[in-house]
Amino acid sequence: MKWQISLLLVLAVSSTVKAENKTEPFTFVDEPAQCFVREGYPCAVRSLEPLRLQRGDDIYQFAAETSVVWLSADDLRVLEGRIWIEKSANLSLHILGSDVVAVDGEFLVTREKDQNLTIMNLNGSVQFPEKGFLKSEALPVGFQNWYGRRGTSGVVQRGVLRPIEVP
Repeated sequence: MKWQISLLLVLAVSSTVKAENKTEPFTFVDEPAQCFVREGYPCAVRSLEPLRLQRGDDIYQFAAETSVVWLSADDLRVLEGRIWIEKSANLSLHILGSDVVAVDGEFLVTREKDQNLTIMNLNGSVQFPEKGFLKSEALPVGFQNWYGRRGTSGVVQRGVLRPIEVP
């Protein structure tokens, strides 16, 4: 009985966004209720099925069961799942903790089970902050890397830069 009430509450606060062709609705849940439409921050969004959202000029495609939090219009934290950032301009993307990279362009971002964030540069540029990253840190178009927590030495943990793997 409790799970049925919870389901009703979730459905009550869900919002509907029309697809690009305006005929097929996709569903998501935002918290606080209606924060995405009202552009209130912070705004947590969870896609219940594949979803396309636009925030200003930025365009996002969510896989089902993807959760994010917009801390402001240009400040995004991916909590879980996979998101295709189809178009972005000066978007701050949180890795873990307070570490943020600035992205412009097209990216595929995945928050993995181990909490690492994988960023695939499809057609964009990434700016890394000086603190915790190498001065020559880069993520060229066509490459991917995972990023994790800041270690005790103050350096952000990350994988080895490699070409994008097609599953």
